[in-house]
Amino acid sequence: MNSKGRGIDDYYIMDVMENVTGEPLSGEIKERYSLTRGSTYVELCNNCEIIFSLQPT
Repeated sequence: MNSKGRGIDDYYIMDVMENVTGEPLSGEIKERYSLTRGSTYVELCNNCEIIFSLQPT
């Protein structure tokens, strides 16, 4: 479920959902919410305060 990307842990929400339910998501759920493994990618941010400080206010 976890993989390494850019030196930090990242994961796919779709994998988490399937792990919690203990079964693959149904085609109906995937279609209804337009879920693909790639669209549920989450990269954890260890330095988010730096990113937000770079945003224009």
